[in-house]
Amino acid sequence: MSGFSDGGNDGGNDGGNDGGNDGGNYGIFTPPGIALSGLLGEEEPLPSNPYAPKIPGNYPLLITFGKTSFSDAWWSPALRAQLCLPALLKTNWETKKPSDPIYMSKNAAISGEFLKREINSLREAAMLRPARQAEILQQNSGLDGDWRQFLGAHQSRRPATAALVYLGLAMGTVIGMHWKRHFKAPRPAQIYPALTPIIPTPRHPSYPSNHSFQSHLIADMLSAILQEKDKPAHGIAEPAKAFAHRIARNREIAGVHFSADSEAGKWLAAQMTALWANLLNPKAATELGKLVKDIKAEWVDTTAYQSPDQFQPYRSLADVLADKVKQLLPPGNQ
Repeated sequence: MSGFSDGGNDGGNDGGNDGGNDGGNYGIFTPPGIALSGLLGEEEPLPSNPYAPKIPGNYPLLITFGKTSFSDAWWSPALRAQLCLPALLKTNWETKKPSDPIYMSKNAAISGEFLKREINSLREAAMLRPARQAEILQQNSGLDGDWRQFLGAHQSRRPATAALVYLGLAMGTVIGMHWKRHFKAPRPAQIYPALTPIIPTPRHPSYPSNHSFQSHLIADMLSAILQEKDKPAHGIAEPAKAFAHRIARNREIAGVHFSADSEAGKWLAAQMTALWANLLNPKAATELGKLVKDIKAEWVDTTAYQSPDQFQPYRSLADVLADKVKQLLPPGNQ
């Protein structure tokens, strides 16, 4: 380590000496690589670098004067979402208050009984951690990737839908944190440390669940935007809501949320979507209205080919193994 210390000292001394000498000799210290003429407001000559790129100047301009502009399709979806925030934040969203979390009731009998059921439920849910671990870890680092993947929404395909994902996440953060601050609800591991969550307990209150709120908000807003009058819900509506439920459930399995937190997030998403119904209008002359119009256009070519109840019911691994065991048993013992 002495070699590093000596080098640092020598470098510091040399730099100080050189700077002092230059300042004394010339009245001003010029940093390396900066011409003195540039500091005095004069334009220094262009560098004669043989490796500098030579940009040709004989190509046409790709512009129609008075018409060429920056297309909405070129916007970053995350940044386009920011343009829609003011319209939603101006609404009276603060009037839609979730009910008080039951596990914070001052009635010890009520809150104690509820917590007993909730803790037992979370202990059982922990058995699913090996199967859900990859999802839980991915969703803990951010929800935008999972939602964009689920909806096939990216910069090059369905960019407006991708912007809706970011809008839901942004609004969910603002509103969700407001209510978290209001209720100041403890996390499950604060109440029962033996739950040992498989991810770090978040550094903000538990109620309502923001993963649940943000995910259900994305699903509900998309469903409302794609809903046509007097027609069944769009084919993506129910799968999106099921995906939102799965994300919320994963947070319970991870051990960082009670089911009451998830339900409050779901309720809050429904309230916000209903509150903003008039704003989610493709005819509105607002940034949000333009976004809604583009979202509808991105999904116009999708139809529901087959109803889910026409597929065979889902069979778990336990069901498959049970059938195999029955096949191996003698006919009289089945």
